[in-house]
Amino acid sequence: YGFAVMANVLIAPVNDSARGLMMRNALRSLCPGGRLLVVVPSLESALYVNMRCRESGCSGPHEVIVQPTRAEGADIVQG
Repeated sequence: YGFAVMANVLIAPVNDSARGLMMRNALRSLCPGGRLLVVVPSLESALYVNMRCRESGCSGPHEVIVQPTRAEGADIVQG
């Protein structure tokens, strides 16, 4: 393919080696010079989804991203 899209795939609750496999498979499906568009939600969006899932009591792998402490959040913002 000349173009592929991975939307919200890399946030799946799997280990890093599985994410690497996802990327390799996507890149392998591209022809030489093909482009891959990878879409991931913002940290704020993921935290919001986690919060809403906890509030509603839904079950499932929604705790992919755990809300950082204030100090961790400051580190994230500062880069």
